[in-house]
Amino acid sequence: MKRLIAVLMAAGLLTGCSDDAAKKEIEEILECSMASKLVGKTGMVDVISKHANWVAAKSGYRPGNDEFQQMHDEIKAKWNLKSLSRHDQDQLLVNVYNSTKCQSLHQGDPLSVDDVPPDA
Repeated sequence: MKRLIAVLMAAGLLTGCSDDAAKKEIEEILECSMASKLVGKTGMVDVISKHANWVAAKSGYRPGNDEFQQMHDEIKAKWNLKSLSRHDQDQLLVNVYNSTKCQSLHQGDPLSVDDVPPDA
């Protein structure tokens, strides 16, 4: 996540207009990035981050640090991982990683729960 924030901040994304479609797309990209990291596919984070940078540049939507952190917190709350067993956490995250949206961003091979490293 820190890499994605750094990419957005490096692109000068400190202020901006409210664009609901771009915000939704950046939230979806952030969700893919977070899932990638948590299933042990950290190399995909940079690949996915480039898409967020492109969406922000194209749309002019520029979330600030606080808004970006809020998106992150909302995704964590939606997932509610602490309430799930490790297997169910991995299953949820693999499902996000394998989703059509995320696959279109990272273009990596689909994962199974067995592919998630135990220390991820």
